[in-house]
Amino acid sequence: MVAKRYQSPSGGLNAAGRAHFKSKGHNLKAPTKSKTSGRRKSFCARSKGWKSERGLAARRKWNC
Repeated sequence: MVAKRYQSPSGGLNAAGRAHFKSKGHNLKAPTKSKTSGRRKSFCARSKGWKSERGLAARRKWNC
């Protein structure tokens, strides 16, 4: 589980969280709000069934 200090209240990870995971070898990117972004479309399709509070917050942040 990710420590709360790395979670954004509006959903997803904050910049400190992305930096933390980058130091461990991961390459996480911030949410994109561009309607033409393939990455956004892919995320929205994958997360369609998310019903938890955090999942719904993440989907709002991505404009799904």
